[in-house]
This record gives sequence, structure tokens and C-alpha cells, in this order.
Amino acid sequence: MFAGTLDEVTFDNRGTWNVNLRDAIDGDVEYSAAITVHDATAIISDLQISKFYSDSSQANANETLTAAVWVFNYGPDDAQNVQVDDTTPSNTTFSR
Repeated sequence: MFAGTLDEVTFDNRGTWNVNLRDAIDGDVEYSAAITVHDATAIISDLQISKFYSDSSQANANETLTAAVWVFNYGPDDAQNVQVDDTTPSNTTFSR
């Protein structure tokens, strides 16, 4: 791994990289390989969380509101001890 500063420019090559071998004549990708550079001294993960509502983010009386919550790890390392809490907003009301 290379991470450091050269001529006041900071470099960090941690992450997943794709290496492509291209044909010299037409430029088509002939071979491709993914490599991942890890930091041996620290676990690095890059999490993104999103919430999507199907159809609408509002439900009328006697209607169902469906939401999907997903978490994606862009890595390069596995995320450890991740917990997601999706709390109902305090202004939410429920009726029968």
C-alpha cells in the first residue's frame, strides 16, 4: 500500500481497482482484473444507507406504507458490528 505525501500532494491507493489490458489496435478491453488494496494497520469500510418508499412516502387511513432500508459497503474491508435503527418519526400518528 502506498499512502503518503509527495510534493505537497497526498496519495492514497486503498480501495478496489480495475486493471484493464486493451488491444493496441482497436482499444477493446481484452482482459480485466480487480485488485483490492487494504491498509494493514486499520480496517476501512465505506457504508452507504438508503431508504426507499414504494409508491409514496405518505399513507392515508387504512393504507399500507412500505419502505425498504438497505446498507451497502463500498469497502475495501468488511464492516464490523454494523447496526441500523430505523425509528418512526415523533410526529407519526397511528389510528384504528
